[in-house]
Amino acid sequence: SEKGLWIDLAIDSDCGQSGLQQDPIGTQAYCDPSGKYGSAGHNFWTDPEARARFVETWKFVADRYKDTPYIGMFELLPEPNPIAFPAAKISEFYQELIAVVHPIDLRTPFLIGSRVYMIKLVESAYLNTGVPIIYTGNLFAHPEIGAYEDVMYDLEYRLGHLTDFREKYNVPIFVQQTGVRSVDDPGEVYANAVLALLNKNSVGWDWWEYRQQGPYPGGYGIWY
Repeated sequence: SEKGLWIDLAIDSDCGQSGLQQDPIGTQAYCDPSGKYGSAGHNFWTDPEARARFVETWKFVADRYKDTPYIGMFELLPEPNPIAFPAAKISEFYQELIAVVHPIDLRTPFLIGSRVYMIKLVESAYLNTGVPIIYTGNLFAHPEIGAYEDVMYDLEYRLGHLTDFREKYNVPIFVQQTGVRSVDDPGEVYANAVLALLNKNSVGWDWWEYRQQGPYPGGYGIWY
């Protein structure tokens, strides 16, 4: 805060999002090693106790930082994806958290989005409430699509869902993750293109990711 740097406070939980994750080589379902929760996954929708602990965690965080300057937003749970439950259940989850956190901090808005933050589904995240909410999605460039013009058309098409949503509901929007795989964009052509597109449309953004440990194939770091 001394440098005037705004931050987004987020609490993530890979297992809480969907509960179906495995280790990198696919041998251990670490969210539910005993198989108790089956195909629905061990997540915040199938485990009420885990959900209640998550709510309590957010209450603590909100209370701790409620008077801290330069807190831009509270990102309640990035990329929720309870595959056994409809989008309405994701909205209910967000509403439950908002109802608890907002009375603690009336100042800071919330950042929420659709299932896995897919921009095409952003309308399913809309909440008709007086609480300050910013809506989000992810926008990654995919050079593997083909020619530069095709990649840009794809970016503009997907971003259009978010900007149309902004106009329809008169709400603020933000792209929580944008980027391109480093190995696919050595000259940073698409990195510059996607940021220019977002800036042209007055859409705030976070880059995924700033730093990576070497130019490994799956990395999105802009600096390594």
